[in-house]
Amino acid sequence: MPRSRLGRWTGAGLVLALVAILAAGCLESDQSILLRSDMPTNGLDVGVTYRIEAAPDGSSEINQAVLQGLNEVSPMPLLTTTFGKGAGTRTQMVQATTANGLAANVLGMNKPSVNFGLTKFEEVQPANYEFRDAAGNRLCGVKVRMNFKPNLIQQLKNNPRSWDALWYYDVPCPASPDPDRVEISQAHFRALVINQQWQFRITGKPIVFNQGHSVTIVGGKPAAIPPGWWETNASATTNDTILGAQKLLRSMVADLDTSPKPWLAFKADGPFADSQLIYSAGDANKVFTLQRAFLNRQTDYVVNLRSDPAKAWRTIVVHPVYNYEWNDFGQNWEAIKGHNPFKIDDRLNAQGFPKDPNDDVIKEIETEGCQNCQNATLEQIQLRDGATGRILYGMTIRGYIGAESSLVMFGGIPDKGSLGKYEAVGEKLQKNEGYTDCPTRYDENGNALSSDQQLSDKRCAELLREGAMWRFITENPDRLGFDLVSQYRVRDNSTWKQVCSGSGDNTSCSLVADESKLNATYLFNTQNVMKPWTVLQMLGEVGVRSLGLSYVSGPGTGSGMLFAMAQSLMRQQYKNGVTNPEMVFAFDARALQLPATIAAAEQILFGPNS
Repeated sequence: MPRSRLGRWTGAGLVLALVAILAAGCLESDQSILLRSDMPTNGLDVGVTYRIEAAPDGSSEINQAVLQGLNEVSPMPLLTTTFGKGAGTRTQMVQATTANGLAANVLGMNKPSVNFGLTKFEEVQPANYEFRDAAGNRLCGVKVRMNFKPNLIQQLKNNPRSWDALWYYDVPCPASPDPDRVEISQAHFRALVINQQWQFRITGKPIVFNQGHSVTIVGGKPAAIPPGWWETNASATTNDTILGAQKLLRSMVADLDTSPKPWLAFKADGPFADSQLIYSAGDANKVFTLQRAFLNRQTDYVVNLRSDPAKAWRTIVVHPVYNYEWNDFGQNWEAIKGHNPFKIDDRLNAQGFPKDPNDDVIKEIETEGCQNCQNATLEQIQLRDGATGRILYGMTIRGYIGAESSLVMFGGIPDKGSLGKYEAVGEKLQKNEGYTDCPTRYDENGNALSSDQQLSDKRCAELLREGAMWRFITENPDRLGFDLVSQYRVRDNSTWKQVCSGSGDNTSCSLVADESKLNATYLFNTQNVMKPWTVLQMLGEVGVRSLGLSYVSGPGTGSGMLFAMAQSLMRQQYKNGVTNPEMVFAFDARALQLPATIAAAEQILFGPNS
């Protein structure tokens, strides 16, 4: 049976227990045996399958996502995204199925890597992008990622901080006279994103890693560097090179660190006073805190954003909500002492069902929750107005015993007010379909218990009604205040081996994939994918990574949810034309905390006149 966890549905201070048994699938023909069931797929119309298969030496790799129709939508591949890896180069190719069934090239990316120093203290990846829609319009861009990881000598020379910087450029690529050319020399600087990191490092790999501040910068000295600097490592006569940009970045990081408004503005009398911040997020993942060490929880962090640097800042508090029954101090204390306070198997009968459905511990049994996230007990991400505390947007994750997939809901916060009024609807659905009999409880040997030990009529009615609610949720997400409903499942069947170096007390070991074999599936109702995807970009690079919405690239690296949602968005952009020019970078960024996306998210969260 799948792994199980306990949890309650928490939202807006309310704990609401829903039993994940679909009424249409909870009874066999004799309507007597309660089945553990997956959630229904009705109401879902597209699915994304993603897989990674790689040899340990990197000589071969399959890394591909495929968007296909589901239920009433044709199963023809609608979009295929394929990643490639060569000697020091990564590629990406996106293809869409046209009206005549042929494949059209939609997006291409080519990204070489340039490393500096014997310990690779800096890695630079300039990536070229081109997008073409169904009408043949072209959109090109360049993103340069610079990852600075100081070694011990550099740390002693006042370079203790690590940072990850992304330079974004819009590049002209007219359809004529040569449709294969892009005009790098005419590129326009869009924004610079700097992600501060704490990373104690002696050799080529990080030993302790912690996410820090993240900012988006427009204008000023970064915009003044002539485009194309990323094509030259260093020059004796000019600083318009990779090392020159690195020097500039180190000065900018130092300025932000020592500013009267740290990581919110540059010094007014400093060299970067003409550069402006339009996004600034605090630490999304503080390793050295009691909550992180004992409760395995990321803490709240603040996001400041504004679409126009002339406007006042708007503040969002990102509030993660966790499964408190599986993630509280008492349980962690028991774990430290080596005990298992909840022996779940002892509470289940031979059929794998609760011996006592009214057991306080087993009111709700989860399978995985936030699958493949750094913290699988993450139940909800709330974006709250920093000024009023009002919840602006939410993402809620649920998983249940017997269900291999987790259910994810975007938009409104599920609470008694939003769900309670539809209980009657669920009950009506359940009765109309003829599922009115109570499931039978069995003992450990599979024998039916006496009548006084069976479910009460009230409990049975709740079970059947709430089971019908899952169908209602997937079919009617808008009526429940959800913009989007998804089911997803991640499975990692990789094999691992331990590789050690050194000897005695100086031995250092790490796990290395002997064979990478990971796959994930995402099912969506495509009612409104753009809205939740845009809002969740405001978590920022560090938030998306820390909270587990980033790519699925290995065990515990992330759910891959935003990447999967972007497949449907790219299909829409291909068919209907570009509505967000920053989408050209969407498949190769953890979050687009860029001007156009910030402006769109600001309008969604705070209103059209914000």
